This record gives sequence, structure tokens and C-alpha cells, in this order.
Amino acid sequence: SRGIWRHGASGGSAAWTLVFAPVPGSTYAYDNICNDVAVDPRAGGQTIIANCAWRGGAAYNGFYLSTDGGNTWSLTNPTGALNPQDVGRGTFAYSADGSRLYLVLESITYYNNNKNTLLSGVYFSPSGDVSGPWNQIATAANFAGSGSAQKLYVGYKPGVQAWYNQFILVDPGNADHLFVGLEEVYESRDAGHSWAAIAPYWNFEFACWSFFAAQNTCPMAPHSDQHSVAIGGGQLYIGNDGGIYTRPLWGNINANGNGTDWKSLNGNLRTLQYYGVGVGRVPGGVAVSGGLQDNGTSLLLPEDGTANMGSNAGGDGGKIIVDPDNGCNVLTEYPAMDLWLISNCGRSDGTVHAIKDVAPAEYGARFIAPITADAANKNHWVVGGQYIWTYANGFAIQSGSDWVRTFDQGAGHATTVIASQNDVVWSAWCGPCNNDGFTRGISTNVGGAWRQLALPASVPNRYIEALSLDATDPSGRTAYVGFSGFSRRFTEGPGAGYGHLWKTTDAGASWTDISGNLPDIPVNDLIVRGSTIVAGTDLAVLVSTNAGATWSRLGTNFPVVTVMDLHLGPDGLLYAATHGRGIWSIAAP
Repeated sequence: SRGIWRHGASGGSAAWTLVFAPVPGSTYAYDNICNDVAVDPRAGGQTIIANCAWRGGAAYNGFYLSTDGGNTWSLTNPTGALNPQDVGRGTFAYSADGSRLYLVLESITYYNNNKNTLLSGVYFSPSGDVSGPWNQIATAANFAGSGSAQKLYVGYKPGVQAWYNQFILVDPGNADHLFVGLEEVYESRDAGHSWAAIAPYWNFEFACWSFFAAQNTCPMAPHSDQHSVAIGGGQLYIGNDGGIYTRPLWGNINANGNGTDWKSLNGNLRTLQYYGVGVGRVPGGVAVSGGLQDNGTSLLLPEDGTANMGSNAGGDGGKIIVDPDNGCNVLTEYPAMDLWLISNCGRSDGTVHAIKDVAPAEYGARFIAPITADAANKNHWVVGGQYIWTYANGFAIQSGSDWVRTFDQGAGHATTVIASQNDVVWSAWCGPCNNDGFTRGISTNVGGAWRQLALPASVPNRYIEALSLDATDPSGRTAYVGFSGFSRRFTEGPGAGYGHLWKTTDAGASWTDISGNLPDIPVNDLIVRGSTIVAGTDLAVLVSTNAGATWSRLGTNFPVVTVMDLHLGPDGLLYAATHGRGIWSIAAP
């Protein structure tokens, strides 16, 4: 999002130099987005091409060319089957000798009109010239008919997330052999004349699949949402939202078009991306559950001592509530606050419902919506989208109609975080939530009636990710607020403000910045116990034992990683859900 940069291939301490910005000097969030750079193998590193484009369309969108090693750049005018006015995110791939150039491209027209695919197509320049003329060698329809699992879904066709999922690669030993990654992976062995969906979205709807493992004859399907690809040692490697997978470069393909010889390489990577964590007692210890990016809800039980982890809900996980006295009772969520109640740890023989949909009638929630249990009464739950919803009987909930709508944050406002203690609730919201016109606010029912707070100008106008109430103040008037974003650098527009941790002791009438020497990094969660404050940040877990005056890292072996959620378990441990390195625990400070 800041153009194209270069430094010497020798590495070391060489400084990075900006060599091209499509909109020089602009700090607007969607200017200067460059998605891919490729070097023409024929020109000794002097001919370089780039796709610079904002997925929703911008005046600078297009293909750029440098013929002097990146010192100067010009916008090209591609010809042929490709529309130069409809260039979204794109990825290039040269053949080994540079004589051919392939491209996978997103359509901004499709994106702005909410089509069931955003894929403009896969294109081929037989001269290797970025200006073309380009021939189209694949469309969403081609991919749908190649053994794709997405063929079966209305409104979700191959390339529907082409602004997010993209790769393309040419076999260095055969210019006709290429691979394209969208949500699935597709292979062509004849320069795009025919395709096979070698890694389908999943195999649940295929005739070979069965709920019973012994009767399931489908080959293993790698995870969906593709991002990266490499070839080495006769193997194809792909990277996606589920990790890394491999198969032989010329692997086997069944009659359906699916690869039959994929292997997962995720056994010891420890790269899971968590949004939330919850812990509850079970026989033999505690069960640890968490909501994962595109990998459902995880469950780690102590029963067999093998530390094998399972999953009892699929898709994207999010925030989570676990019964501290029965770790098999879980409230988890799918995006946009689609809440699921899990009982019996999700176990079922098919005759009982171990998972129930208990989502309220909410249509304005964030992708990851806040859900929480009251700190003083585990059975009192609060969740939020545009509305704040409450339920007073915990895991006795049976359906979404059991929720009570208690407050409207306002049209266009979406709740970002909630804290509740003794039924005193504080919530924060954003709306609009993107950079253009960004606004945030705080609402609370402290004192008995819900109201929006009038925040002073000194309080940052940034995304509020964390809220915590002081347990020593039963009135609920003392609250701590953690801000995401950055105070000084990488912030677009005026009014971002300074500081990442603010405190009020008078129900929001006045505020104090207590960030101390807290680094200028996003704060994602807070736990406050007296003068001890624990913060989950984009750097690690940080702790202050003097009410925020000074901060240090908690523990000695915690990775440098984003911490999305903190949780005090019934076993006296503090659990940290990280976005990229799994869940960690330490004795609670």
C-alpha cells in the first residue's frame, strides 16, 4: 500500500528505496497499492512489470512497465481480450525463458456490482509483453466445470474472492504447465486449453464423500483460499488459509479432475490464527477452545494425554464463551455473529444435536463480533452488532429468539467490543468503520439507562478493540479502553489522536491517557486486576504493575506476534490467543 520498493539483493543493512508510487505523495489509504512485481527473464533484470490497483477501482489501476531496472515507470495500454478499464488486483507469471507471460486478474466491475465471481479471467500474452495482445484462457465458468466444488453453490463461484485469493505459476520445465490459485487450485497441462480443479474447495458434496470415515473414498482436499505457490524438487507446494500442502509436480488426477496425492505439511508449524480463547474444567484437567480464522472452533482435551486437537465447528471461528465449570459447553460464532451453541464437546452419534444455531436477528455485526459473559455472573451473556443483545440463563439457551434486544448503537454502527460486570455493560462501536469518514463511540448502561458518551476531542478517533472494567469498583464507573491503530505513523487523515490506553473513573465524564511507556502499537484486549494491567497487543502480552505507568513483556519465551484475546482460566492460568502462533498460557500475574 506504499508503492514499489527496492534494495540490493545482497541483503544485509542495505536501505530500501521507493522506486515507484502511482500517486506520488498521497497518503490516502487506497492509493499506491501495488499487488505484484515480476521480472522479465530475458532482459537481465532491466525489464520489470507490476500490477498496481485498488480492488474497488481507482484512476491509477493498471499495468506498469520499467525498462531500466525500476528507475522509471510508465502505465501500459494492454490490448487484446483484456479490458484495460477493468484492471483490479492481478498476478503475473513468466515462463522460464520469458517468452510467455500469464496473468490472473480480478474485475473491479464485478467487485462493485457484487457478482458471484470477481474473476475477470486468466490471460496469456504469447509474446511475453505486458502490453499484449492478451488472450483469455480461463473464466470462472471454465474453472467451475473442471471438478470444482464451487460449481454447486449459488452466488459463490470460482474467483468470488479474487481480490483476496490469487496465485499463478508456470512450471519452469514446461511452459504449457501452469497452476492458478483462487479459492481452489487449478492445473492446466496444455497452456490453458483445459483445466482440472486439483484442490477443490472441499469434498463434502462429491459422490465419494461420506459422513462415516470408513466409507469416505474421496482424496484429501487441501484447505481453501489460496495465497502462495512454489515448485521445487519435483514437488508443488501451495500456501493457503489452512497452511502448507504438497503433491508431486505431475501428480495424479482422478476422473473428477481432483488431485489424489496431496499431503499436509502442517504437523508442527504452530501457525494457527486465533480470534478468541476460552477454558473450562473437564475430567482430568481443562478443555481449551478457540475461534480460528477460517479453521472453525478448536478443542483441546486432556483425556488421552496425546495433546491432539480436534474441531467441533467449521468455517471461520471468532470470539468464544466457555463454561468455566464444564469445558464441553461452548458458545462460538461464525462471521457476522452467527452464534452456535455446542454441548457435549460437539460429540454426536447422529441422533442428538450437539450444535444448535442460537443467533439473534442481527444484520449489522462485524465480521468478528464481540460476545462476552458477565464477569460476576457467568450465565449473563452480552453480544453486539448494531444492537446490544442480552441473555440471562447461559447455556440453557435454545434459539436465537431467546435473546433480548436492549440497545440500538445507531444505524450504520457496529459493536467492536463489550465488557460486562454486575450487569453494567460498556460497549464500543465504529461506523463508518473504514478509513473514509471513520467514526467510533462508546455506549454504556452505567447508572441504569443506556446512553452514548460524549467523548472529548483528546480521546483518539481510532478503532476501539479492548474494554475492561475495574473489579474493585462495583458501580461500573471505572473503565479502561484500549485503542487499535497507531498514534503517529501509518495513520490516514486527521483526528487519529495519541495513546493506546485510556481510563475513566466517573462513567465517562472525564478521561485520562495512562499509556505510560506502552509502545505505539494496537491494543487488542485488556485484563485489569487492581494496579496490574495485562494488555494483549500486536507485539506480545505486556504487563504493568503500577496502573499503566510502566510496561514490560510478560514472560520470557512468548513470540513476537499479535495477541487477539486474553482469558483467565479456572486453573489460575492466563491464556493468550495469538493470530499466527496458536494459544499460549502462563501463571496469571
